[in-house]
Amino acid sequence: KTPPSPAGLYLGKKLGLTPPGYDDFKAIQYCSDIVDAFEGGVGKNNEDGAALKKYLTGERFKAQLSNLERAIQGPFYFGAEPSAVDFFLLQHMDWRDGSLFTPLKDRGLDALAPYPKVCGVHAALKATDAYKGYSGGLPLPGPIKDEILDAAAA
Repeated sequence: KTPPSPAGLYLGKKLGLTPPGYDDFKAIQYCSDIVDAFEGGVGKNNEDGAALKKYLTGERFKAQLSNLERAIQGPFYFGAEPSAVDFFLLQHMDWRDGSLFTPLKDRGLDALAPYPKVCGVHAALKATDAYKGYSGGLPLPGPIKDEILDAAAA
């Protein structure tokens, strides 16, 4: 499991991504929770369709994503303005959305439907001009094999 990046949180602070109510200790915990869900949970279960389905429809995923959902105080983690934590979530959602969540949703398994705040952070940051206009190109991980997605959505 990858720990939250102290450098990322430090850079966020330097760039002013510390809105009113921002708390360094909560930010570290929130980032750890994101890692737990997306790397420790999804990442450890995405190589076998049956395991992936069991995880995404089971109590652990529900507990992890519900925890993320409860932590988001407004449209963003600390309220009305995005913080470094929101961008950390964006990175993980970008990573998993195209390779996992959207292909599963297309197959009938919408694992993120119960988590509108998590999806809202992702959508809001993707809608920014900075995101839409970024031309640097970031490689995303390749898609998960169709047979794994098909088995998970079955």
